[in-house]
Amino acid sequence: MLDKDIKGSIICTASVFATIGTDKYIDYTMSKHAVLGLMRSASRQLVAHGIRVNFVSPAAVATPMVRNTFGRSEEEIERMFEPSSRLKGVLKAKHWLMLWCS
Repeated sequence: MLDKDIKGSIICTASVFATIGTDKYIDYTMSKHAVLGLMRSASRQLVAHGIRVNFVSPAAVATPMVRNTFGRSEEEIERMFEPSSRLKGVLKAKHWLMLWCS
């Protein structure tokens, strides 16, 4: 983007764990904190070039890690954190994301 003087937006995907600590999954939490730090630093560095950097933090999605964390059956977790329902939320937010990116 910089080499070609392209303006625009970069959207990173983090997690709710980007802003909180946890006593489990330290490696995962650390990586999400890193995404937040990268986004903050990149946004400050790139704003002068007309490039905005933001991130979205989805809530829990029914992954094996989430299933293990809550200690519930796969069916219960699927109902609680249905992946497609989270995707629907992101798709609904697409309109707002596109506004921020324009």
